Amino acid sequence: MAEIKSTMERVMERVAQMGAATPLELDYETQEKEGMRLAACFMRDEITSFDSTLDALSLKKQTPFKKGIATTLLRNLSLPRNMEHLRTAEKATSGLMVLSGADAQISAVLAEVRQILSRYQQHRDQLRKQLEEAMRQQLQQAMEARAPGTTMTLAPTMHPQFQEEWQRIVTELDSQYGRALDHHKEGIRALLA
Repeated sequence: MAEIKSTMERVMERVAQMGAATPLELDYETQEKEGMRLAACFMRDEITSFDSTLDALSLKKQTPFKKGIATTLLRNLSLPRNMEHLRTAEKATSGLMVLSGADAQISAVLAEVRQILSRYQQHRDQLRKQLEEAMRQQLQQAMEARAPGTTMTLAPTMHPQFQEEWQRIVTELDSQYGRALDHHKEGIRALLA
């Protein structure tokens, strides 16, 4: 019968494994973190290219460095909740294009990603307007039934039913578009590897 390990035993095993990291593994991890840091600089518009830094590294060190850059850029590639998120996602796609050296396959996947982000934003805006109008009509009809001739003063978006329905719609929309985006991100990750 297999023995169940306590949490402390599992933690101690992990610590022992961490202590057993070779200098090569530590160097790989350091280069990967440096790549992440450089990608963060790119996202903040502090740099416009990775070329000079990559050219200064040996081919052996470029691999973890590029992996770190890609990791950070792909993390910044998410469904846009607002225009700022859309700008961040666009910046991440341009960084991935720079990192890939304008590779044709990656360019094609990034074009699809941009379409997904754009369609998501349009679909989200359209659904919100439709829900607002439906809620406005529903509230107006309820007001008319109670007190004919009165006009609605409550904004439909402030009604708890609107918030509840909107959250349901956003969750469904995020799930649908999120799966497509994640699929493309995995494709990009594989192409960059």
